[in-house]
Amino acid sequence: MLVLSRRIGEAIVIGDTLVEVTAVDLLTAELKIVTNVNGESKERNASLKKNESTSVEDSQATVVLIEIREVEPLVFKIRLGIECPSEMSVHRKEVVDAIQREASKEKNESETQYELERQIAQSEPSALIAVDFGPGFSEDEIQACLSYLSEIYRLRGGVGLKVVSNLTMVPEDSEVPYVS
Repeated sequence: MLVLSRRIGEAIVIGDTLVEVTAVDLLTAELKIVTNVNGESKERNASLKKNESTSVEDSQATVVLIEIREVEPLVFKIRLGIECPSEMSVHRKEVVDAIQREASKEKNESETQYELERQIAQSEPSALIAVDFGPGFSEDEIQACLSYLSEIYRLRGGVGLKVVSNLTMVPEDSEVPYVS
């Protein structure tokens, strides 16, 4: 049995089911259970006393109220026991939200990188590239820019860039006028 502590407004996710604590007093805890089945949400409420349990619809999971504790005057914390098959995921809601935010962020970054590469590949290749970074750039910033420019040139079908000095790059085998 997995045991998690929750307060009013906090929730756990069991498989595709959300179990949120909506109210607590010294004797009972009120839970809102929202189950997603075939794209439809089914919502029900459960009122549990200590050692009582409720099943989670459409799964083999059971939620047991183990303890009600008053942590401050009129502020309660409950401990819920979750019994379910080992292949079923159980997470605190805030953890699920963080995982989804990170996945969404990675997806957006991947889509942005793909779009940039597509735009670069479809643009007209430039045979000449010269860069003067001027004062105020760190060596790390210069190397990052040079790496980025080299990738752009490669995506445009160029043969690559070479460093002429520490601050300037030109295509290999090309004479390029100095650009500041």
